[in-house]
Amino acid sequence: MLFPHRRNRSDEVLWALAQTGGVIGCAAYRNITPESACASALGFAEMVARTVEIAGVDHVGIGTDFSYHSDDKFRDWMRKGRWTCSVQYGAGSAANPGEVDDPDWLQGPEQLRDLIPALRQVGFSEEDVGKIMGGNWLRLYETVFG
Repeated sequence: MLFPHRRNRSDEVLWALAQTGGVIGCAAYRNITPESACASALGFAEMVARTVEIAGVDHVGIGTDFSYHSDDKFRDWMRKGRWTCSVQYGAGSAANPGEVDDPDWLQGPEQLRDLIPALRQVGFSEEDVGKIMGGNWLRLYETVFG
């Protein structure tokens, strides 16, 4: 497991996901990712590279899971929906159930473009960057939805 948190999955689960053609979305949340992944795009790219070592480049994508401009009412709905068996705090906790601060490098969706040169810097090819930045999700959607 890249970072110990209840929402994160073991290396074995990531590997199994890849074996079935799935895609793991690398999240950009404080408290569930390493601090380095929240501090800079390069740190996030390094986390992506470690995930690719486990699951393979065809099975890793960006999955920020951000809901910009959401409020406590929305978070309560997400965390206490009928599909849960208990309150889900996401990246928060019972002691701190509110909104978690955004990563330093990702204050808005337009900053995702900063990840492209960071992925190149950690050694990904142009083709691999395209897969990680959305191509893997498009492949999965095409396979599932036709």
